[in-house]
Amino acid sequence: MQQTRFPQIDSLRGIAALAVCWLHLTIPTSYAPLRLSGSHGNLGVQVFFVISGFVIPWSLDQSKYRLRDFPRFLLKRVMRLDPPYLATIALTVPLAYAAASTPGFAGEWPGFTFAQVAAHLAYLNALIGYPWVVIVFWTLAIEFQFYLSVGLIYPLIAHQRQAVRLGTVALLCAIAPLSASHSLLIHWLSLFGMGMLTFHYLSGRLSRNGYLASLALCTLAALGALEVGMAIAGLGTALLIAFSRWQTRPLLLLGRISYSLYLLHAPIGTKVVNLGLRAVHAPLLQIGVSLLGTAASLLAAWCMYSLIERPAQRLSSRIAYAPATVDR
Repeated sequence: MQQTRFPQIDSLRGIAALAVCWLHLTIPTSYAPLRLSGSHGNLGVQVFFVISGFVIPWSLDQSKYRLRDFPRFLLKRVMRLDPPYLATIALTVPLAYAAASTPGFAGEWPGFTFAQVAAHLAYLNALIGYPWVVIVFWTLAIEFQFYLSVGLIYPLIAHQRQAVRLGTVALLCAIAPLSASHSLLIHWLSLFGMGMLTFHYLSGRLSRNGYLASLALCTLAALGALEVGMAIAGLGTALLIAFSRWQTRPLLLLGRISYSLYLLHAPIGTKVVNLGLRAVHAPLLQIGVSLLGTAASLLAAWCMYSLIERPAQRLSSRIAYAPATVDR
């Protein structure tokens, strides 16, 4: 029986979400070592992209997905991810206006428009020129583009012929450098390709040596499209998924709430940090403010997970694909 749970992925999710959180909660500070500690937190995004490149094909393989299941697949993803996403928007908009009304506020007035907020429903903001309500939402749009794409090309990704499978991934990686737009999936395809190759290896469709050789070529493609650090982060993530089984209880718990943490750290944590920095300036106190913002983000994430995300997961799991028919 194939493995159905990968604890190292939950741990990687937790680390990636916390890294992005720490990045955004240290940027507002003036203490240089503190800012430096979070300066590479953006690489958590690339970790998430590789994980999705593995997890989505794996789950489709486990559920015996066929192209006719595409509408149900999208519905499952929407029911799984949109409730926390929409709840974050509903929380962020009034909170932004409340924060802007407090004494000492030095930022810009939010000025959200109906069209700007409504565009979030289809993840269209970057494509039609509207700012995101929350800074990290641009990555959710990339993920959604990936869901649309992988659901349609999955028959090629999991084709019986290895030449077709590897050729599909090779093509995806080859076209990645053709777009410099961070708002389009094509720019990030080499990272998703690393995840797909890892899916091929762990599902028994690709030998160890074939996997390592293909992953090396995919990394070269990533270096042609992305920054060196991003390509290395992607490669490291793929190798950890493929060859490690490490886990610790704290990281597993962090991984459980990682999506909610990713969504809420900006509207919650940065508000705490910005408010705290109005009153303190000493280096140690700035560190304390960033830690307080992190704690507030973790608490908010746990509440979101318990009240919204976990029920959404259960609802999504009840949506089944159509049963296979038997030819007679």
